[in-house]
Amino acid sequence: MKNYFLSSLIALVLILTQSTSIADQCNYRTQTITENGVIVQRTEVKTCEETIDLKKKNFVVEFMTDEEFENAFLLSVIFLLEHI
Repeated sequence: MKNYFLSSLIALVLILTQSTSIADQCNYRTQTITENGVIVQRTEVKTCEETIDLKKKNFVVEFMTDEEFENAFLLSVIFLLEHI
């Protein structure tokens, strides 16, 4: 039971810390070169505009660093350490 709890906790932490928003815009451009009706060369170019909001914090980081959640974080850590 402890192995299941620990592995599910690790998986949950990884999912919460690795999540990103997919709000990027991508443009696709295809160029084909034909000779006598036969495609000789085909070039596909994908250009993406990636934006990162520097003011937005991850919930886990905010939970661990914000004074508002200080007591909840400490109690959570104590609870986890008692049940390991």
